[in-house]
Amino acid sequence: MSVPPPAPESFSASSQSWQGVLFSKLKWLIFSRILVATSLFGSAVVVQIRDVRSGTYSSLLYALIITLYLFSAIYAALIKRLRNLTLFAYVQFFFDALFITPLIYVTGGLESIFSFLYFLTIISASYLLFTPGAFFAATLSGVCYGTLVILQATRVLPTWQDVPSTPEDISYVFYNITINIFAFYLVAFLSSYLAEQLRRTKEALLEEQLNLRELEEFNRKIVENIKSGILTLDPQGRITFLNRAAQEMTGYTLDAVFGLPVDQLFPSTMTYLKDLQAGPDGATRPPRWDRLFTRKDRQCLYLGFSTSPLRNPDGQEVGKILIFEDLTRIKDLEEKTRRDDRLKAVGQLAAGIAHEIRNPLASISGSIQVLKGELELTDENQTLMDIVVRETDRLNGLITNFLTYVRQAPMVKQPVEIARMIQEVLQALRLNPRFPANLQIITRFEHEGRVEVDSSQIRQVVWNLVLNALEVMPEGGTLEVATRDLPGHLENPPRLELTVADSGPGIEDAIRDRIFDPFFSTKPGGTGLGLALVEKIIQAHDGLIRAQARREGGTVFEVILPTVGAAPLVLSPPSHEGSFADAG
Repeated sequence: MSVPPPAPESFSASSQSWQGVLFSKLKWLIFSRILVATSLFGSAVVVQIRDVRSGTYSSLLYALIITLYLFSAIYAALIKRLRNLTLFAYVQFFFDALFITPLIYVTGGLESIFSFLYFLTIISASYLLFTPGAFFAATLSGVCYGTLVILQATRVLPTWQDVPSTPEDISYVFYNITINIFAFYLVAFLSSYLAEQLRRTKEALLEEQLNLRELEEFNRKIVENIKSGILTLDPQGRITFLNRAAQEMTGYTLDAVFGLPVDQLFPSTMTYLKDLQAGPDGATRPPRWDRLFTRKDRQCLYLGFSTSPLRNPDGQEVGKILIFEDLTRIKDLEEKTRRDDRLKAVGQLAAGIAHEIRNPLASISGSIQVLKGELELTDENQTLMDIVVRETDRLNGLITNFLTYVRQAPMVKQPVEIARMIQEVLQALRLNPRFPANLQIITRFEHEGRVEVDSSQIRQVVWNLVLNALEVMPEGGTLEVATRDLPGHLENPPRLELTVADSGPGIEDAIRDRIFDPFFSTKPGGTGLGLALVEKIIQAHDGLIRAQARREGGTVFEVILPTVGAAPLVLSPPSHEGSFADAG
């Protein structure tokens, strides 16, 4: 048959894999050929022991067996050096047929019991080379067997006295040849059919494996590119997987947390997972909860969690899937919205306050000044007049600060050397009468570049924060002012962090959420607009300010400002641990 050999690509995804499979099959073929030669050798020995006659029969049989061993050794030596293994396989089957033919000749020809070796060759060819190889071996076996039998029947080939002779009945000879050739092709057809079915099954299995790998890779890419953090747990609550977003949110790699209890990463998580509640319909509803989380780099995020069971293909629960999202932006927006709502009401009163209070105050102050000049007052009355003027001026200053807070002037941004600005503010602070004599100032400027801000407004921020720190340390202490660069995280580009830390007593937790509210102050005579104005300026610069308790005591105010061209900031809300500094 003129059926071409199977292309390597039809068996596997590449020719290299086809060559690898064929190489493995050829090694087994060579090993099987050695086993057959050994069996023949054993049979020859048994026959020789039973028949003490020694002659040409035994000599030829031993010669063929030695030849088979020799060819097997040659095949084994060449298999690693040849590139065209398909042609090498055809050559082996050709020489196998040439070996079997003289073996049958010396063992009786038509009456030989070794004609079954042709069938082994055909089956081997179908296993290695499929349909083309099977019919090649069948055709070659038929030609060799038919030629041998005809040559022996016509006495062209000699017959030795100790070799069984071939019958002279020509009709029986052709009948035997026809039956054997038919059997050769039948075996070739059946074995090649089975081999082709096996090949197609392997191809289908390989294709399914490739599709499965592609699907797994596709699913892996989906999981890795989801912006929500995905964490999987085994039945004991140990971490088995973190996707890319989860690693970025937590700051930990999968290798660092693999096999650790989830409570070491997210404390009390197992408590939430054990509190699954069943709804009225009996269905298990995954719990949802929010919590603060401190990253590996000590950055605080507000995360929202949900969970669902992790099941295997049989539907059995083999763990938990924990999904969490960064809700920091949402929480910041909610807090900003609440504050904006409060400020809207305040802003609506600003114009009325300015008209109804500021103008009468000016009239009162002017009238008192006129009366002081025209009336003859006793010392006691003079003191009372001075008190009225002083308190009137104080109220006028309060209204002025309030209007400044409500009607902030437009920003004029320009590149500013933040470290130099801070040094100027600290130098001016030393001339302030409220500067304690035993105050130690520590500065650390890791960021010495320029930041695009409104110079006067940021100067006011630094002044207010430093002055606020001095007011909570009237007896002196330590004031630390530092700047550093913050690396980018998720959608946040790199930022500048300014910190002002004091060693004061801090403030109680009960009022920690009100430190930036207007008119809230714990200091006698405080207006409560200092920190509120600072926060308003920072927000106008797309930045963020927060206050956190220090481990060694006191409070640190952290101001985060965007660098040139940075997007609006997304950071965590203030930490709920410890106490805060007094809001001025």
